[in-house]
Amino acid sequence: MPRFPIAEPDVAALAALVADGLEQAAEDFPTPPVPATELRAKLDTYTRTRVCPCKLGIHSQSDGYELDLVLDWVTERWAVEIKLTSNPTSAMVDRLNQTADMIDATRRVLVCRVARKIETEQLLVASLPVWLKTLVA
Repeated sequence: MPRFPIAEPDVAALAALVADGLEQAAEDFPTPPVPATELRAKLDTYTRTRVCPCKLGIHSQSDGYELDLVLDWVTERWAVEIKLTSNPTSAMVDRLNQTADMIDATRRVLVCRVARKIETEQLLVASLPVWLKTLVA
């Protein structure tokens, strides 16, 4: 008798097979407990957050340019600066951008105590909870 997989990659592979089966048998099983789209979305989140390699680091130079965190993903490098302020200034963003340019960062993140996030293609200014949600989205 087959045994339920224990290793995480095997469980993820089984989840993918279940999602495939649910999609193929949609007419025979129209209301599954978990829709195939939801299962696949959870599996995609797992893949991005658990399987995707990311190297952590910091960046500091003797002239005072520094980053609190550097995240090296497979295709991107994120420069992250953390501030206690609830009112970030344009000078803070400028300094982040200058330092991020020095390490060829593709994404810049300023984590602070703002009520609403500010986001462009390259920049995110957000509170810690919002940024953490962005990481796993």
